[in-house]
Amino acid sequence: MLYASTWDKLKDFISISSYKSLIAILVFFTLQILLWFFLKKFKNKFLHLFSGLVLGLVYGVIIQAVVGFPESFTDKEGNQLAEYQWIKELDSWSVLFKKVFILSITLLMIPLIFLSIYRAVTKKSSKRLGRITAKGIVFLVINVAVAFCIAAGIGILFKVGVTSEGEKVLDKFSNGSSGDEDTKLTSIPDMIINYLPKNFFASLASDAVIPVIIMSLVVGLSVKAISLKNPKKVEAFVKLMDASWDIVLKIVNSFIKIIPLAIMSIVTNLMITQSLTALTAVAKVLGAAYVSLFICVIYLTAALAIAKIKPHKWWQKGWRPTYQGLVTQSSSATLPYTMKSLVDEMKVDETCVSTIIPLSTTMGMIGGAGAEGGLIMSLMWTGSDSPIIHDQGIWLFLILGLIMTIIISFGIPGTPGTSTLVITSLTSSLGVPSFREATMSIMLVLEDIFDIGRTAVNILAAMVVSTIVALSEGMIHPETDILSKKAGLKQLKINNINILKDSRSEEIKSLKLKYENKSLNKLEYNQKYKDIKNSYKNKITEAKN
Repeated sequence: MLYASTWDKLKDFISISSYKSLIAILVFFTLQILLWFFLKKFKNKFLHLFSGLVLGLVYGVIIQAVVGFPESFTDKEGNQLAEYQWIKELDSWSVLFKKVFILSITLLMIPLIFLSIYRAVTKKSSKRLGRITAKGIVFLVINVAVAFCIAAGIGILFKVGVTSEGEKVLDKFSNGSSGDEDTKLTSIPDMIINYLPKNFFASLASDAVIPVIIMSLVVGLSVKAISLKNPKKVEAFVKLMDASWDIVLKIVNSFIKIIPLAIMSIVTNLMITQSLTALTAVAKVLGAAYVSLFICVIYLTAALAIAKIKPHKWWQKGWRPTYQGLVTQSSSATLPYTMKSLVDEMKVDETCVSTIIPLSTTMGMIGGAGAEGGLIMSLMWTGSDSPIIHDQGIWLFLILGLIMTIIISFGIPGTPGTSTLVITSLTSSLGVPSFREATMSIMLVLEDIFDIGRTAVNILAAMVVSTIVALSEGMIHPETDILSKKAGLKQLKINNINILKDSRSEEIKSLKLKYENKSLNKLEYNQKYKDIKNSYKNKITEAKN
């Protein structure tokens, strides 16, 4: 008895209880080691990105085939079936690199966001920061609205809430339950208050992005204001921030090297934990979801073309972060890689990238909010005959859903598993909490599969927004090859005008400092102020023509 008890504890500790799990785990790590040596030998970026995906898929399918592609790995209560215990143990080991990678990048996310926005604010070109932020937020919100309309339309067209036998799935799952209590939605004033940082160090220690963005703006603006009057006071702090940025980038680049191992881990985990047979039961919903996401990709590509950006050239450089999002299922985890691709490969100005990309990890997600919200609304409309839903009429129901989705989109985290948040918020705010459990029972079955495409489109949209906003501000380097000839000339003109405006602002600031230090009297100040205004007015007029 003592031996049996000790063995039970030991097998739980090492998570290996049979020869099947031991063999499966050894094979998995052997493949990981071989993959690592393969990557060290071959430097091709394409092989680096896809080798882990292919290995994970093949190994996952083999495991599924060994157990005969079961309908479920758990019983009705959600407990692991005894014959599949070894798969659960394989999962606990195979998920190791996935968790190491995502936790490592998440660890660096807050310092990376803080430092990138601080650097953007303290740059000379940061006069445009307000316009960049406003344009970025507006574009991200428009993306959410467009994706919502696409997904809701496709979902209703596909009748995602109706089975092949004509049954309404939500009515079937909810089984007439009255669904319990409603949940009060946070008001807009409370939402704004919650975004404000309450404690400097607590905000840095948490994973809340918006308070960190606000703090980095405040710190950056304060440093810039002091440096204009007395640069020596903040010289040591500026050097510390520059050194911190270099250190964070070095660590990020080190973790990027294990991406193929993480991808293999993620794909294997997905393949051995999802019942392929069970997914066919919600194939219609999944099909509508991916058709919606595909149309969103077409919309974003069209936006690039309308802005006179060469879509084929842009995609040559933009597919890697999108692919990384596809396999990591986390916008936050791909943050460093996305920023690096935009700045180094597309030659988009760092100020624009450092402002919009961090924002996009927590708000305005085209897939995580827009497409998800639209799909949920279409599921509720087509999946139930309840008068609570249908008495509102389709247009009012969808318009209310759109408004609530846009509001919800300002606080969705860029991590896996956003369905629960969107479903809870929508059902509560629309007064139909009784359908929450039924909607979750369908959406959560395909959560991991949908999250693959949803995250990729989130990242794609953030990159498109950054590029188009940068173009509108003349902040794409002339060496880039993503712009058409017409767009290149236009953005050169915009850039020249903005440089003149920035120079004018700097001269006026310098003049004000002289006046404050009593180096000039009021008469001299007014005359020089007029001279600067008139001089730059003529230069800006010439630049516009």
